[in-house]
Amino acid sequence: MDVRKKTIEEYLDLFAGSVPVPGGGGVSSVIGALAAAAGEMVCSLTVGKKKYENIEPEIKGIARRLNEARNKLLTLSDRDAEAFEPLAAAYKDKTMTDAEMDALYENAAEVPLETMRCIFSILDEIDYLSVYGSRLAASDAACAAVYARAAIAGEILNVRINTKCIKNTEIKTEIEVEADALYKTGIKKCDLIFEKVMEGLI
Repeated sequence: MDVRKKTIEEYLDLFAGSVPVPGGGGVSSVIGALAAAAGEMVCSLTVGKKKYENIEPEIKGIARRLNEARNKLLTLSDRDAEAFEPLAAAYKDKTMTDAEMDALYENAAEVPLETMRCIFSILDEIDYLSVYGSRLAASDAACAAVYARAAIAGEILNVRINTKCIKNTEIKTEIEVEADALYKTGIKKCDLIFEKVMEGLI
């Protein structure tokens, strides 16, 4: 499924329906892309303004990195659907070995984990924008943090639902340790950005 070719209404209809994809993992990737896009909007509203001309090179760099992350997250949304397909087929195949099933579950867990890594990588950019970006768009920077938080939370659930089925404890633990660290640190960062902006709006 190419998420880029769907209208919002088409995508929501698919998500609301009985088809297995897009699922929570793929949608969380799209929410992460919204976080990046919200940050890009703050950049667009900051660049070209005399008040912020001293940081314009930095803002342009942030905009470029956020755009790259947005595109990567949309690709990861499609990869989430692709990772589910062989797993769905394997449920019906009684000849699959534990090692073969582990490989499928590991692949299905790796996509949301990669999404978490990608979202985590832009949190410092969002934080910078919440402090130094256009004051007229401070709430949008906070919204970026809110979307990022939702995406990170959604993805750790999709990591865990797959790792719980992995029988190889070494692989299972390695994935879960990284995901847990990204979750705990990422959620904290997002909450701090949100609270900081909220305090400035009171």
